[in-house]
Amino acid sequence: MASHADHIEANKQHFNSTAHTYDDKPLAVQLSRDAADAMREVYDFKEESTVMLDYACGTGLISQNLAPDCKQIVGVDISEKMVEHYNARVANQGIPPEEMRAVCTDLSGKGELEGLLFDVIVCAQAYHHILSIEDVTKNLFSYLKPGGALLVVDLVRGKHAADFHSQASEHVVAHRGGFIESEIRAAFEDAGLGQFEWGIAAEVRSQGRELELFIAKGVKPI
Repeated sequence: MASHADHIEANKQHFNSTAHTYDDKPLAVQLSRDAADAMREVYDFKEESTVMLDYACGTGLISQNLAPDCKQIVGVDISEKMVEHYNARVANQGIPPEEMRAVCTDLSGKGELEGLLFDVIVCAQAYHHILSIEDVTKNLFSYLKPGGALLVVDLVRGKHAADFHSQASEHVVAHRGGFIESEIRAAFEDAGLGQFEWGIAAEVRSQGRELELFIAKGVKPI
């Protein structure tokens, strides 16, 4: 089994190599739209006040979809190339970095992001790449304001979910088959999140197979 460091490095290399073509994938674009729509259904974004963290932000597809609904967005990703692509697009749009920017980090250190806390943290299609969702969920909890929410969108475990990344190694995809509700609920509750919600975010077709995406929500107690 790969170590935590090996797993992170494998993911970093994988996404560095795919960053330049990621936005050209129609499925990635559609999944981001579906995820953002599902997030709006369960969280009351406020354009004038919501400060959002986009965890494992990639090239910024989720951030771009939710930008009109937020005052400030910070994306984080372990891939330098993904972060470069994210920030280049933001700059090309004339958006100041104070409103939207990405940082290359896994947030494993203390006091990162200059002590900034968030109203909402979103993570789409990334939990299945993470070796320990329990550790990451606890870490994300620490970046939420009291009353803040964590929103996760990912694959529901099913007979075809494992085919979504059929060509990727286990070093890159830790949970090839997706998740069931009890796994996500346990990770959220163990981190200290309450008011757990779970629902189907979207149904998508990939390689001729039907897949389901879930959305999970947890709230940091006040």
